[in-house]
Amino acid sequence: MTLCIDYIDYFASFYSIGGLNSLVDARIHIYFEYMDVELENIWSLVSPLSNVRFLCLEYGFVKALDTYNLEYKLPIFRNLNHLQLGCQGVYSWNKGIMAEIDEQHERYLMLTREEIESWSKTQVIPSCLRFHLKRIIIEEYLQTEWELEMVKYFLRNASVLEELLVVCKTTEPLADKIQLGRALQELPRGSMTCSINVE
Repeated sequence: MTLCIDYIDYFASFYSIGGLNSLVDARIHIYFEYMDVELENIWSLVSPLSNVRFLCLEYGFVKALDTYNLEYKLPIFRNLNHLQLGCQGVYSWNKGIMAEIDEQHERYLMLTREEIESWSKTQVIPSCLRFHLKRIIIEEYLQTEWELEMVKYFLRNASVLEELLVVCKTTEPLADKIQLGRALQELPRGSMTCSINVE
């Protein structure tokens, strides 16, 4: 039997959770409003999840990390192989979360966001990205300049990347998707075996 937890709520209440050593799949989507006590409550929910293999942290949690500059340390996810982040409007998470989970050997990163910026400005290249990340999915790709910078950052620095999947809006014309695929194929990449696919 696979043990999973899917938590969806509008307020970070107090949590007392234990005995989750067998949990393999956790998806957390909570509402965050810049309150210290609320952040402590959020961490009491996440701390017992260190054994999960699949971890989804939606926008509210990523927003809390960005707001408090990782004052609260994430647990070490030793078994993590799939990380999904919701990053709408959170601009510096790439320098925060990826550095925080450095050495945790995640191999799969899925980005579900509408606004991410400043990829070309950071000089930080976490070893988890360089040596362990094997698959990246970017959803709702709009072909903006900063999205292209993000793709360049990953392709350039992920030396063992096996696949980059870019998912465009469903209304995107097929001809535009084909053109995008050709353009991405021309970008420099750290992994010569990486396949690039556009849907």
